[in-house]
Amino acid sequence: MDNIEIKSDCDIIKLNNLKDSEKDFSITKYINEYIYLFAGKIIEATLELNSSDCIQFIKDWFGENVDLIETNDKIFAQVKCNETALFYWVMQYADCVKVIKPKSFVARVKNGLRDALAKYE
Repeated sequence: MDNIEIKSDCDIIKLNNLKDSEKDFSITKYINEYIYLFAGKIIEATLELNSSDCIQFIKDWFGENVDLIETNDKIFAQVKCNETALFYWVMQYADCVKVIKPKSFVARVKNGLRDALAKYE
């Protein structure tokens, strides 16, 4: 971007004046749920991490908006995130995570990976 100007004549609407604004709005929560700033629905997903090294990626992107669970030598992350943003995030970190649920999202990721692989065959 270049030639950026701050316009003083534009109407700025305060957050709490927006229709359906949340009383307890948290910019941190918003950024964690909309990691690539896509509009759309938020889903709750469970991801299996390949190793504890992957925790840093989860924490970097989702901050405190993630629950980490360790059971039977496996590590799971439960995240709330915009579905489209999470799709691209999972594709980016496919070598590190596996989507466990929801099933509809698992299917979307499988299709995305098949489509990507088909381009190289």
